[in-house]
Amino acid sequence: IVTEKPLSKDDFDEFIDPKTGEKKLKLRQDVAKKLGIPEDAQDLIEFYTDENGNQVMQLKDGARNVTIGDTIYELVTDADGKQVLKMTTKQKVGEEKLDDILRLADNMSPEAKNRYLQDLLKTGGGKMNDEIRKKLIDEMIKNAENLTGEAKENFLKDLMVNLVNELPPNVAKKVLSDIMKSTDGINTELKQQMIKNLIHDLNDLPEDLKEQALMELMKNMDNLSSEAKNNLLQDILTKVEETGGIKYSSQELRNQVLKEMLKNSQNLDEETRNKILHQVLDKITAEDGGDVPPTVLEELVKQMYNLPDSIKSKVLSEVTKNLEQGNLDSHVLSELLKHSDDLAPEILAAIIKNTDKMESSTLKELVKHLDKIPDEFKQEIIEKMVNNLDEMDSGVKQELLKELMANPNLIQDEKLREKVLKDILSNLKTDDVIKETENMTAEEKNKYLQDLLKHSGNLSEETRQQIIGLLIKNAENLDQETKNNFLKDLIENIKGKFVF
Repeated sequence: IVTEKPLSKDDFDEFIDPKTGEKKLKLRQDVAKKLGIPEDAQDLIEFYTDENGNQVMQLKDGARNVTIGDTIYELVTDADGKQVLKMTTKQKVGEEKLDDILRLADNMSPEAKNRYLQDLLKTGGGKMNDEIRKKLIDEMIKNAENLTGEAKENFLKDLMVNLVNELPPNVAKKVLSDIMKSTDGINTELKQQMIKNLIHDLNDLPEDLKEQALMELMKNMDNLSSEAKNNLLQDILTKVEETGGIKYSSQELRNQVLKEMLKNSQNLDEETRNKILHQVLDKITAEDGGDVPPTVLEELVKQMYNLPDSIKSKVLSEVTKNLEQGNLDSHVLSELLKHSDDLAPEILAAIIKNTDKMESSTLKELVKHLDKIPDEFKQEIIEKMVNNLDEMDSGVKQELLKELMANPNLIQDEKLREKVLKDILSNLKTDDVIKETENMTAEEKNKYLQDLLKHSGNLSEETRQQIIGLLIKNAENLDQETKNNFLKDLIENIKGKFVF
């Protein structure tokens, strides 16, 4: 923030220099205070006589500038030849100050305003808070539509390249994300051209930001037409796969592009969609030995009952193979079980047969969706899991515990049900409970912990006491009515049985 103060002799007091005995001038105390100059620096400005016999001001010892705190002091001459004290102070810019700064650009041409805003972001981007930086980027995007010709079409590319090459890496990543989120307000035709130009010149970005730039592009194309989106996704795929396109292009990025192409294909005409489906599968067959990556398989399973028979058959075959190898991804299984009513008996049989090979995350997903499996298969799955209880992951055990507490009839044999509950509860560790509940809402956590206490006879004394402590701590996050009900239920639960 730059301010100026014209100075006159009225702003100074005379004093006797104790070293020389000379009469000198120093800033009056009240003037110095207003200018942010401390008492021990009131002699910041001194006078000397020039060759014409005039008294002229200069900074102490003839310095060009002096820094005190966050302010730089300089003596400059204004248009009328008068000496002026110029003060440049670094300040934290809040939203109100930012509005004042943005207003300075109101009368600039769009091109000048674009340069001005970019310079602001370059110089202050590393220190701005997220809200102010986002507001500045929004203003840049809004101004972009007023640019002309190539400047408009290359705006996105130029903005990203100019900024991210000069900002600290952590800030550059945030800026990339903010820029793409802000483009939703740009008309779709212009946005499409901007993205196309950015993809074409992606190599101008630093290596470690290329992949993120493409991921951000894919996340922010929803307001484009399906046809435009498909064309851009094809461009991205080409850029990802071409030599030198992205030096260290990850398979994960390529798979994400293929997934987005499949998702978007549902909105295209049948002929184009079929071309894309075969393009994706042919690419996988050629480059991945026929193994469909989990990211892509999840999307294919999601669309399974709207796929051509030949591709549906390939998807089911891939699911069966993954089940037999014990590497079916949990997200794929979750999508698969959403279609449980339509699943072929051989797929359900493969799920049952291979539960012991499943990763814990996949098995946990299976337990979560037990209610979607036909009864004749459900009991067989539960029986198989119960027989492997000793080897079962603690997270899977808790998922099974939750399902049993919510629906006791999952295990129809009462003695077996009680045995399973007792086995899980007696070995339950507080750390496992905390891990299981960390992503629950306060209400969900409250219900789950109270359900555990209803079976407190099977809990170790230490675990029971710790669960009561977790409940009381969690109560702080409940609304007043739920909190009151919780305390009442808790007292009823433990009255006459336990001391805490």
